[in-house]
Amino acid sequence: MKALPAILLGLAGCSHAGELTVSLHSSSAELVPTTGLMMFGTWPPQTSAPLQLSHLSPLNYGKPRIPSALPLAPAVRLIGAVLAARWLSGLVAKAQRGRFLGQEEHLSRLHELIEEAPRPSKRALGGDTIRDADYLRFLIVARWDVSKASEMVQQHFKWRHKAKPRSIRYAAGSRDGVRGWKILDRRTKLLEMPCTHVMTAEWEPVSVSLLRSRRYEENLRHITFFMEEMVRKMPTKRPGVTGAVMLLDMGGFRMPNLPFVRAGVQLCQAQYPCRLGAVVAYNLPAYFPLIWRIASPWFNEDIKSKIVFPPRHLKNETAVLDWLDERERKREKPFALAFMQMQEHNEIFGRASKTVRE
Repeated sequence: MKALPAILLGLAGCSHAGELTVSLHSSSAELVPTTGLMMFGTWPPQTSAPLQLSHLSPLNYGKPRIPSALPLAPAVRLIGAVLAARWLSGLVAKAQRGRFLGQEEHLSRLHELIEEAPRPSKRALGGDTIRDADYLRFLIVARWDVSKASEMVQQHFKWRHKAKPRSIRYAAGSRDGVRGWKILDRRTKLLEMPCTHVMTAEWEPVSVSLLRSRRYEENLRHITFFMEEMVRKMPTKRPGVTGAVMLLDMGGFRMPNLPFVRAGVQLCQAQYPCRLGAVVAYNLPAYFPLIWRIASPWFNEDIKSKIVFPPRHLKNETAVLDWLDERERKREKPFALAFMQMQEHNEIFGRASKTVRE
């Protein structure tokens, strides 16, 4: 019986490069390689002499039977496994995003979150207010996990009380702020998302302070100011559109600026979930694969699914926005998730208003 795995392996055609002469006795087994070549995945084996099974005692089973179906080639099996894995991962992703939950369950979890993390007063939030749609954004990023969303919302309340983001202003000619940021007059055509352009080569606090902590604080303050400006510019005629477009011109990007980028990513994910509708990086330098390898683990699934890289021949913001409008028209990445989130928003709040009327 000890020789049985080796015998089966030899019959499958993937053991030795030569033919096997198998001798079985009542107490022992012997494998004797002979001349010839056994081709993988073919039957009978392509050998110069037939496969010999001799002394098959104590019972005589006769000649080996040829299987009715030929074994699949390894490449076919691999492709089938990859397709099955992608299909299963898609189901898991939908389940994690709560796509298998009904509208009633979505609305129920929204109300549960509001009860667990009740709205603070306007004064406690630095003069700001929290709407139901803001709770929904945290729920979506938390994949409809109420306890996780509640923790995120409560941390957000504390941050707003301390940072008072709505009160941040920059006077003309101020020495504070971060170079390279500007809000464009143009919006996307369908969703009317506001657009911000960032020259990443200049992404560095203007402050001349030598204190590292002071420079990081100014970087976060400036990004907060721009995020609040984009929130103010969200389209009022497009209910459910909660995100903006950020164009990143990567030309001349310097590695020392990576800490400022990481701080901005962490701020947007923690305090402005679903506020980035699309992140477009263009003019990529030759060493961008190294930058992406360092930076990609910083992004959560929501932002990572909205990052796109236009064709390399697009070098200016106008051409990139034209290309982006075409992808928006086709509802392709990065707008596929934005359309889905807008639909969830409208379904939930449409259901909520209907419940109130009833």
